[in-house]
Amino acid sequence: HPNWSGAALLRRDGTLCGVGSLWVNDAEPGRRESPGNMFVPIDLLKPIYDDLIKLGRSSVPTRPWLGIHTAEAMGRLFVSGLVPGGPAAQAEIEPGDLVSGVNDVPVSTLSEMYREIWSLGDAGVKVVLNLRRDGEEFDVTVQSDSRYRFMDRRRRH
Repeated sequence: HPNWSGAALLRRDGTLCGVGSLWVNDAEPGRRESPGNMFVPIDLLKPIYDDLIKLGRSSVPTRPWLGIHTAEAMGRLFVSGLVPGGPAAQAEIEPGDLVSGVNDVPVSTLSEMYREIWSLGDAGVKVVLNLRRDGEEFDVTVQSDSRYRFMDRRRRH
């Protein structure tokens, strides 16, 4: 895609060291508007290259996916959106909910949240999100899924 992925990251000698994967608006910590591209190191792609060509993705088990869009603001995590019909939407999580923890482990950054979710196991694992809505704290159990399986189901719909 010309605006956010597929770009080559080259070393000074011209050799490929990464491939653009995701456009982000917060590439520099502490700067409000700092657009950039997240790159996947080429060394991570080499072992799964044959899978990528044959299957379009790696054949290793997928990480848990919740179908939740979460953003950091003022030292907090908040739900900014949900994938319609995704696991978080089915669990009745709402935009505006604050995420304070995963399985009672406090999280305050996106990286902390994803590390906790991914540490629970592969896609299909149940994830307890510790949330706050309208001043009340509560827990929601989300049955994670594989985003690939979810996209495949939507395509067949």
